[in-house]
Amino acid sequence: MKHTRKNRPLAWMLALLFVFLCALPPMAAGDAASTEASSQPAAALSAKTATTYALTVTNGTDTTSGGPYVAGTVVNITANAAPAGQVFDIWTSDNGGTFNDATAANTTFTMPTNASSPTFGRTAAAGQCGIPL
Repeated sequence: MKHTRKNRPLAWMLALLFVFLCALPPMAAGDAASTEASSQPAAALSAKTATTYALTVTNGTDTTSGGPYVAGTVVNITANAAPAGQVFDIWTSDNGGTFNDATAANTTFTMPTNASSPTFGRTAAAGQCGIPL
């Protein structure tokens, strides 16, 4: 290409592009996927990469989505109807997590960093001793 005044701007742009591309760090073999992922919203990335844990509600129902859940997720849980002669008593968990109100039949449960099984306890209804006659 002959250098003339007309093509000088093109030559400068090509030279700048070359310098810019040479200044970029080289991409490793697996960087193509991470470059694609970096264009996604942070929430979508954390949902893909975060560890999830199973939630098994005993004597009740997970009314949020059925899990599994990321630690810290607040899950709606509802106690099943208690058998005749019994009433709802309190929610307990075998493996961590917290209840918004452990004494309410409908409450929320915050997932711990492991699988968990919240269970609602039942007790004899007022005026009943629980002993069959």
